[in-house]
Amino acid sequence: MSIDVKALILHRLELNQEGLLAVSPRQHSLPATEAVAKLVAELHASYASKPGKGFAAFKDEGSPFAEALAGYLDGQSDFVPFTLTAADLLQAQLNHYGLLETGYLLLAHYKHLAVDKLLVLQLKAQESVTITDALELGQTRFLELKSLQLAASVDLTAWQVEPERRQYISFVRGRAGRKVSDFFLDFLGCEEGVDAKAQSKALLTAVDDYCAAVGLEGEERQELGKQVFGYCKEKASTGEDVSVAELSDSLPPWEGESRFADFAVQGDYGLEDRFPVEQSALKALVKFSGTGAGVTLSFEEKHLGSRVLYDMATDTLTIKGIPANLREQLKKRLSND
Repeated sequence: MSIDVKALILHRLELNQEGLLAVSPRQHSLPATEAVAKLVAELHASYASKPGKGFAAFKDEGSPFAEALAGYLDGQSDFVPFTLTAADLLQAQLNHYGLLETGYLLLAHYKHLAVDKLLVLQLKAQESVTITDALELGQTRFLELKSLQLAASVDLTAWQVEPERRQYISFVRGRAGRKVSDFFLDFLGCEEGVDAKAQSKALLTAVDDYCAAVGLEGEERQELGKQVFGYCKEKASTGEDVSVAELSDSLPPWEGESRFADFAVQGDYGLEDRFPVEQSALKALVKFSGTGAGVTLSFEEKHLGSRVLYDMATDTLTIKGIPANLREQLKKRLSND
């Protein structure tokens, strides 16, 4: 993975004697070592793979975080002073909401595929027992890198070049019962912009309508669905936006019919030229699935009409060759009965 780390730092958030969160700052950036590069690469991959992210932009009326970040990018301040301002802003928001979220604030400025990014994470730490070669026991603290709950990424290049698109900040949505916007987005001073799930559903509708307009059925329809899903899946895995024009160019042309990009614009589906995608919302391109009344079913579209038969008159689904593990469960239960 092509990761060029420009700066990385961690500040600690811990409880003081009054029971409030206080910042224990680090005064210097971490040196650019191989371990730092590996850490940022792992965090970038882990963040990119998180599903269901939201997208936002800095508030028009101003954001102290954005102002401090702009000062750093313009060369008016160094990285460390900017991060100290960020740590104070997060501490203030957490205390304001009464959230005693101790841990570490990590900020990483790096370049990935010629795009400057800022990763902002609040990480938890766990204590663990270690053992030496002399069989002596000790304790160490390690960061929980896989469990990214309070995390955001700022596309610095997009912010500077295309701020009007208002989707240059992505963030991990909060745990059940706790909205990230209650404190983490307030800390960043931003507000939600483009809705990735809504855009993905609009794309799904546009693809279905396009297949009907072009007259694609059976295997041709399945192949187009696979191509669209594969393209979107790849973009989602790397954290890149889906480009309607690029997607359209990747699809085979049909004589006498408009390109998919032209069809989508004419159909007024509300699709942006480029938008972040939510992969789970596009599974209907390649699968049928449903849940209700205690029954859950899911199967690939290619099986409809061969292994899976649907009778609309009787509302009956017939499955030929059920999965082996399900077959064994059924045999065992019926033999016992």
